[in-house]
Amino acid sequence: MIVTRAAIAALGLLLLAAPATARAPLPDGFITGRDANGEPCTASRSWNDPGAPDPFARAFAITCRGVAASRRQGIVYAFPGAAPAADAALCGAPATRQMTGIGAVEARACFDPALGLPVTSVRFRMGGYRYVGAAVATALGPMEVALRVLAGRAAPPTSRDTAIAASIDVAALPAPTGTPDRERATVDKDRLDAAAALQGGIALNYRGLYVEASRLLNDAISRLPPGAAPLTRAELQLEAALADSNISQFDAADEHFAEAAALLKTATDLDRAAFLQSKTATYRGLDLINRRDWPAAITALSDTGLAQQPLTDPAVLSALNQPATGGAAASLSSTDSRQLSRLLVEAQRNWARSVAYLAIGETGRSRAALDETVPYVGQLQRSVSPEAVAALKSRILRQYGRIAARDGRATDAVADFDCALATLQGDREIPGKTCPLQSDAAARIRGEVSFAAGPLIAETQLERASLRARTPGVADADVLKEYDVAVDSLIRSGAAGGIVQPSMEAYLDLLSRLHAKSPTADLEQRFFRAIQAVGEPAIARQVAQLQTIVTANGALGAKARDRAEIERQIIRLRYEIAALDPSDTAGRARLEADRGIAEAALLEANAALAADPRFRAVDDQPTTIEDVRAVLRPGEFYLKVTRLRSRAYAMVIGREKSFIYALDAPAADVDRIARRVRASIRDDSGRLPFFDVGASYALFRLIAGPAESTLATAKAIVVDPSGPLENLPAGVLVTTIDSVKRYLATKAARPNDYSAVAFLGAGTELSNALSPRSFLITRNLPASTAPRPFIGFGENAPARLAQVPATARIAVGTGCDIGYAALAEVMNANKPVSAHELGVAAAALGFPGAPEVTREDFSDVAVLANSARGDYRKFQVVHFATHGVPETRTGECTRIPPSLVTTLAPPIAGGPVSDGLLSLSEVAALDLDANLVALSACETASGVSGVGGRLSGQDESAATLDGLVRAFITANARAVIATYWQVPASVQTEMLIADFYTAGRSQTIGAALRDAQRGVIARPDVSHPYFWGAYFLVGDGSKSMLSGPIATAMSTQ
Repeated sequence: MIVTRAAIAALGLLLLAAPATARAPLPDGFITGRDANGEPCTASRSWNDPGAPDPFARAFAITCRGVAASRRQGIVYAFPGAAPAADAALCGAPATRQMTGIGAVEARACFDPALGLPVTSVRFRMGGYRYVGAAVATALGPMEVALRVLAGRAAPPTSRDTAIAASIDVAALPAPTGTPDRERATVDKDRLDAAAALQGGIALNYRGLYVEASRLLNDAISRLPPGAAPLTRAELQLEAALADSNISQFDAADEHFAEAAALLKTATDLDRAAFLQSKTATYRGLDLINRRDWPAAITALSDTGLAQQPLTDPAVLSALNQPATGGAAASLSSTDSRQLSRLLVEAQRNWARSVAYLAIGETGRSRAALDETVPYVGQLQRSVSPEAVAALKSRILRQYGRIAARDGRATDAVADFDCALATLQGDREIPGKTCPLQSDAAARIRGEVSFAAGPLIAETQLERASLRARTPGVADADVLKEYDVAVDSLIRSGAAGGIVQPSMEAYLDLLSRLHAKSPTADLEQRFFRAIQAVGEPAIARQVAQLQTIVTANGALGAKARDRAEIERQIIRLRYEIAALDPSDTAGRARLEADRGIAEAALLEANAALAADPRFRAVDDQPTTIEDVRAVLRPGEFYLKVTRLRSRAYAMVIGREKSFIYALDAPAADVDRIARRVRASIRDDSGRLPFFDVGASYALFRLIAGPAESTLATAKAIVVDPSGPLENLPAGVLVTTIDSVKRYLATKAARPNDYSAVAFLGAGTELSNALSPRSFLITRNLPASTAPRPFIGFGENAPARLAQVPATARIAVGTGCDIGYAALAEVMNANKPVSAHELGVAAAALGFPGAPEVTREDFSDVAVLANSARGDYRKFQVVHFATHGVPETRTGECTRIPPSLVTTLAPPIAGGPVSDGLLSLSEVAALDLDANLVALSACETASGVSGVGGRLSGQDESAATLDGLVRAFITANARAVIATYWQVPASVQTEMLIADFYTAGRSQTIGAALRDAQRGVIARPDVSHPYFWGAYFLVGDGSKSMLSGPIATAMSTQ
């Protein structure tokens, strides 16, 4: 059977070598650098592009990371003959411009119906070919790169971090004279090439760019038309499941697997369905490996019975179908695309089996499983380009290296890793050595860095360095140099923070061991750089960028806020569309229209922001110890805890001294102690448990390590939490053994008297940071310039039932629509938090009678409307006294994200619809200028799961300091005080709030919280951490609640 280029392209990973008639042997995808928004872009072969009907023409679509990851931002063509003429109705008059590396080109301002956007079009002739390119304003630089590469005038960039500025002067290009057919444009721009999206997603998964794969695939799923082929939809779901599993978004992965399974049940193409069932088993096995469930993974990846039925084995069939002579090009006529896909899946399956067997110590079975990959790889190499199988080959070679290391053959292990690196670096020749799995075709392209490399080179370098560290006779200095190269590669790959590299544990262990023997600043900086490379979540980058931008005054600040809100809206719409019932054509049309409007608005905002250098001022590189020291106060320390696979590590940075160390227990044991402490504060028994003082002290000693005495006596600590401190406030840790003994001596007589226990929160100012960079930005932000001191929100009113139509329905969360009366009944069942708390807080701060937003005025629609007018930018302190709702799934709802309860307003015809909840995404859209936001509510630190965060407009979410806290920081709060668990509405709580605000008149926010908690601890009847420990501070605790003239006036009272 003859296989077309389009059929082969749909394989995604199996990128074929260029035809012999092409101008230059190009890969089917290459890096084009970063666009004007700082997002990395790639050019990928577009096999069925309607703009290139000539079978010998080549088209490459340019896509950039972001919320519209599957929507192309530009296109470039190479035509061996005449190029299609520009559409005069869609383009302005041509003008001659100069382009770097090319020379004079014809440039036009056009409207591209395929993109549905205004573009700049470029044309030129070179070497017998005609080249055409078009891109939106922000992607002009990457488009120029693609054209230079396509014309053979430059090699693709080797780093995705290369910033590409456009060289073409597009100023004053004549505008199009015709009127674009907007209806046609809307249809064209929303038409998704499902095969191309699948190809791109598979390639990103294959290259280890899992966050980008997740974005692209989930975006593509949301754009599939209702009539998309069920099996294409199923395969996209499978690839999205693998991508999400690879970034530990396991709940989202489960949903994708379930969707794929349901679609496969309806299949009529039984042959392809059988292949996808096999792919499902392999991907489920990979998912279980990610979850470290080795036995279940082995079961999922069990033998498919190919040995008993050899004529169903794709390797056997491929060998039988090979011609006697000829290479990859000759084999294309006889190799079925599905057969190539099966070869790939079988190779992945056996590699994964090897990984799982080695994890449980069965090296023999691991080697046997890995040996079974060899024939599949051999057949693939006869049919596809070497670059297409580079990543697979490197993974197999690394696994051989691991097996050798387990057998004690260190030299062989390092040699296997050298071969894996050489494969990723274009089959680089290793003097005196022939690597396994080499092919003749690979030798012909030797020296070209594979597009598939990405973070795989960094992963391989890290693991190789860890092998060298365990090899006798290798000097520590040499190993450190190898680790330096690997960490630099990881950071440059742009994948830092996406997944945890297990090989990093060996590096951190080595640094800790050397530092314990002879502390040096160089070792400390290496350690700090390494833990930032693996430990900073993507959300911290977003928050850091937003904090820098949204505080700006004027049009830039407004555009930045618009952009953030639009991106959240596009992400939310993507997942809403994907969750729709395929039969709901009206709902899909409505959401698609909303998305089109949002994407047009995003383009406008991007163009405005890209023109201002402040937008790109956030350095994406790790911070240094000196940067942190420069903003620390005397007696203040930065504590960063990082949990990797099996170990947890910590670093303490002070103005004069730093500590680096591994926690002296396996990470699972440390987590177990942390859960024990948390359970002793609050459990589900309905009774107050005895606080486990001994476990709390043990946890403090583990976390503090050699810095125990330093942290126990610190004036202030900024906690950058992970692992044991993700869901446990540091303030409840006990710092001295003497206080443990005192408590135990009196426990029989006064079991709930903890007033003499040395809690960390009683003697130290504590605050939390999302990342080192976020800490620096927050610390350097200027104080609020708002003219008024305080505003309070709370005491939502009961929902009105009178004069509301019985049929009225309300959309709640995502994917759910319930009757207004039913929702009102639920809302009215909860007693509101009294507005009395607002009066207590305002009076304690020194401003009795401060504004309060309560009852009917405290509805979600009213709060959002008033915020949009700038009403809340006028206040330095914003206090919410209301219930918090953790992420919830109810009835048919997909998710209700973390929210604050407000008044449910009755529906108004033609007006905004209230659901009684100020959700995470709505909080992030608020316009504040606050030194402090206080959330005195129930469980306002509620994190969001991966799916819940996405449905609120966040692509990456973690159930730690996420949720409402993150949303308020995004909304321009310098600090947020929130609670980890339900706070009792009592006199004691009001006293703590009053003490906090009273102290806040003259002290920093951190010191005010310390004093308020210390006052509660001193009272034996409420000294249990349940009553005071829930409160924690995120952001800059060194700032004051009040600033400017208000603070000056207060100081004179």
